[in-house]
Amino acid sequence: MARKAKRLARGGGGKHSYVKPSWRFGDLVTGLGHDTQIVEKLVKRGYPLVPVNSVTGWRLRNSIPSFWVPVFLQMGIEEKLIKDIEDLRVQT
Repeated sequence: MARKAKRLARGGGGKHSYVKPSWRFGDLVTGLGHDTQIVEKLVKRGYPLVPVNSVTGWRLRNSIPSFWVPVFLQMGIEEKLIKDIEDLRVQT
């Protein structure tokens, strides 16, 4: 008797099984100050110079590149804008 082929684990679980969280990063960027102030804060922390128009784009798109998120979260916590990341999650 031939063996039954194994099914691949795909993890889809259906069309509505996963809803990714939404974040209000624009609020964090706005709270940290003007775009040039944010660039200055990053440089003071020892990070490379970020173009001001990049920070402006992050604010307009409500999106921070993933590699900058920890830094922005830490700055938000230090400046008492948020207590933790859950303060930025969009409640549905």
